[in-house]
Amino acid sequence: MNKCLMCLLAILFASSQTYAQDYASLKGIVTNPNASELSRSTQTYLDSLFAMIGDAQYIHEIKLNATAANTTIAEQNLKPMQQALESYGVLPQKILSSTAIANNEELQLEIAYTPMLTSVDVVVQAPKTRKIYCAGRTKKAQEFKVQASREMRVKGKEGTEVAIPMLVDADGNRVSGEVTIELKEFYKNSDIVLNDLFTETNGELLQTGGMIYLNATSSDGEQLYLGSNATVKMPTKNADADMRLYTGEETADGSVNWVKQGGESRMMKGSLSTGLSIREIQVFDRYDYKFENSNINKKKRNSYPNRYSKKRYKTKQIYELSIPKLGWINCDKLLDKKSAIELEVKVTGELLTGVSIDGDAMKEIPKVSAYITALPSMLSGSAIVKKDGIYVVFRVPANYEINIVGMTATKDGSVAYAKQVVNTKRNKDMKLELNLKKVSNAALQQDLASLDN
Repeated sequence: MNKCLMCLLAILFASSQTYAQDYASLKGIVTNPNASELSRSTQTYLDSLFAMIGDAQYIHEIKLNATAANTTIAEQNLKPMQQALESYGVLPQKILSSTAIANNEELQLEIAYTPMLTSVDVVVQAPKTRKIYCAGRTKKAQEFKVQASREMRVKGKEGTEVAIPMLVDADGNRVSGEVTIELKEFYKNSDIVLNDLFTETNGELLQTGGMIYLNATSSDGEQLYLGSNATVKMPTKNADADMRLYTGEETADGSVNWVKQGGESRMMKGSLSTGLSIREIQVFDRYDYKFENSNINKKKRNSYPNRYSKKRYKTKQIYELSIPKLGWINCDKLLDKKSAIELEVKVTGELLTGVSIDGDAMKEIPKVSAYITALPSMLSGSAIVKKDGIYVVFRVPANYEINIVGMTATKDGSVAYAKQVVNTKRNKDMKLELNLKKVSNAALQQDLASLDN
């Protein structure tokens, strides 16, 4: 399940009379806090709060109250939370801390912030500066411990190969010793949807050939950088000479915008200083058995492939990318949007309720995306709040089967989800209703897995 979505499930909404009506408030309690560091569940809880708020700049103030058997313990329990809030960008002067003597140890948290939810008295464009996406957060990273004193090579579970000649620190000094290479691979359609990875460059649609996230840190957690271009080899079933190298830049709403790098792609031979080429490699296909002893049964023959068989290989194409920096890497081509039509989706059903600027109950804008499995590509839409409900409007290419996927959290901690397939036609704008219903985690995963077939 999308971790960003899981975070949202933990959020507790509450209106507060303490603040002026220009602010909404979120309240929560962390039981049995750790005086040395935040627990994983507490960190996940904070992620959920800031995923909703969007950015620390929207916070008016945070009230922290620690209770414990004595003041010393309470003050110690405050420190990890104070440090964590500052790591999210909250200014120290906005954190108002206090302690109280009580039998139970807990942290009471109350955040006053300018909410994303807006009034529905008029039709308004939903704010685009809120961080409502968490690109790549769902997928667990593969971690590799390697020595930086020589070329670092790693291979991912889904076939990605990475070769890094040199890593440097923030001052440009070459590092040595053990480092950690972090790799996330996104080739499956379901992974792309769950991880909010829209395939767009400045609003224009891209067709992806696969994307990865690549990072490197030192043994003490320091961020590292490429000292020279690294090489990434990405598997592909159908190599496309129009593919180009794109790198990702995170936007204010938490999604990734893809930026083209380098020049034209090249087939077969030759490499680029920065860019993409298509290469042919020989990979193992099968064993051809030539038996010296006909009395050896088939089961035994297979247990001695080197003695009784000969390896056969087949030719396979891959994308080879010369990348200038770590981070988001994508193999894409730009699509023609001349035949695009407008698709308006009205979102109904189970929607999480929060507090508006005026203190009224409001429904949160859910995550809705349009996914084209035939390409593959994923589009974002423009969310609009109207008097009669929430709408998401897309500009989609005509003559394609498009999966409209929506999901959000609900009050009772479950997930509301829906997926609907629509076939677009040229010169014909379309409207549909997407009714979100509560589903189990297993049902959500199973339904999204259908995108991979």
